[in-house]
Amino acid sequence: MRTLFASFFIASFGFFGCSTSEDSTQRDAETTHDAATDMAPPDAKPDSHADVTPDQNVSPDVSPDVPAESSEPSLFATIVTSKGTIRVKLADDASPITVENFQRYADAQFFDGLIFHRVIAGFMIQGGGMEPGMKTRAPLFPPIVNEASASGLSNLRGTIAMARTNQPDSATSQFFINTVDNTFLDPGQSSPAGYAVFGNVVEGMDIVDEIEAVATHTVGIYEDVPVEDVVIESLRVTTEP
Repeated sequence: MRTLFASFFIASFGFFGCSTSEDSTQRDAETTHDAATDMAPPDAKPDSHADVTPDQNVSPDVSPDVPAESSEPSLFATIVTSKGTIRVKLADDASPITVENFQRYADAQFFDGLIFHRVIAGFMIQGGGMEPGMKTRAPLFPPIVNEASASGLSNLRGTIAMARTNQPDSATSQFFINTVDNTFLDPGQSSPAGYAVFGNVVEGMDIVDEIEAVATHTVGIYEDVPVEDVVIESLRVTTEP
């Protein structure tokens, strides 16, 4: 069983504040910004995902919980990585605060040069806060309100969501992409507040799956770190018809 980071109980990092079983098999998600950082949700046991059985038949490029396309212009995030390009349609109508925050970081080129620092097969890939060598890049803006309940969106395969500490309104720059249905991360499941979804992958889910499959190891206090850096070369948000 993976060990919990002590920092997760003090000030968790990212999206790992959720319990994945009744016996509190929680795990520290992601990294720790000094004493307090964004955390991803806790990973599930190797043989279970918090009593949720991932649906292997879910389409890799479509999330049914993300609003259908309309005639209005849409926001897209283009994530160019060392493995390939991932395109994400942002749900600014359902998660306006979260999308605005993500776009601010993208416009500031904050994500450029960061890595996917936490990768767990059968769960998710996480990035947005660590440089090569597992060096923390400090957030530029204050934490945002958790929109998980208000948005009505679910942590399904292919969705992108905010990492946070065990404090609901603590998300800053770190995000994760679900590689299976992780509905236990939704509000009212393992975590009352849930983890806020703000878009879904529309192109490049094969790249996400390739990243999910990389070899990982432990670096200091950080587990599930890719042996070979998976770099976010650039991340831009654009408006398209």
